[in-house]
Amino acid sequence: RYIIGLLACMAYVLTSWSSYVYVADTFKAASVYNVSESWIYNMTMIYLFAQSIGTLIEPWLESTMGLRTLFINVHLLNLLGVCVSYANTVYLSRSFALETICFTIIGLSQGLVQCPLTAVAGRWFPAEQRTRAVGLFLSCNNFGIGAAYICPGIVGSLISAKFYIVVFSIVGTVLTMLVFHGAPPLPPSKSAKVTADSTIENKKHAQDEVRGDIFGFMFNYWSWAYTMVAEVKGYGRLIFMNCMFVATMQIASAFVSDIMLIDYVDQSSTISSWLGTFFWLPNFISSGLVN
Repeated sequence: RYIIGLLACMAYVLTSWSSYVYVADTFKAASVYNVSESWIYNMTMIYLFAQSIGTLIEPWLESTMGLRTLFINVHLLNLLGVCVSYANTVYLSRSFALETICFTIIGLSQGLVQCPLTAVAGRWFPAEQRTRAVGLFLSCNNFGIGAAYICPGIVGSLISAKFYIVVFSIVGTVLTMLVFHGAPPLPPSKSAKVTADSTIENKKHAQDEVRGDIFGFMFNYWSWAYTMVAEVKGYGRLIFMNCMFVATMQIASAFVSDIMLIDYVDQSSTISSWLGTFFWLPNFISSGLVN
């Protein structure tokens, strides 16, 4: 169970790391491919669109090929994107068009990996551990983003950082092919569905209370956040605003996961897909407007 959870985390970390390697330092990325920074932003916009498409088609792919094959394909797509990108940067002409295609493939792979995380938690973890498992899976996005920002500074260059991404992507792909399974040989309790159904019955009476807590918490949180943004000055304001953005996504993700486990156990993958799509589409649209 924990090995499968670790592999699911690894898939999300790797796709996030691959995705943010350009965003972490747009100036260096632009200089490597001899383009202006605005082209890096345009490439990011295309990536967000590919990510939205991946999130949208994930339920159909999961129902068609199964969870194991889906995760393998996520790793293969990410590996294809990062390997061709590394070859283009080191051995080829550093074509920005080819780099954009690679980045689009990576975006598609990350769109595919986000929604099945709920399915992994539902199949492999007992009811009392599922919300924590989903929360841990979702937090891996930030680990990947952190690696994208930190790694180039440690290893010295964008190209060296890409090399490490390739190495870890190969390891992740091989381990997933050898170890990952779509469902446990024995369910985590009497059965995953019985556990889920009993969880629903036990929590039905608390649904209104849970929703009230969510809206009350978010209202108080945002009131505090806006007050702090107004008070913090200078460079600290930028740091604080970015922290609030990340915290808001994590808080919302945790609440959404909890509600899905209460109300939408059987449809959690489809619900996740729509939530993910309507999360990334505004990113894509706002990115285009900013550009």
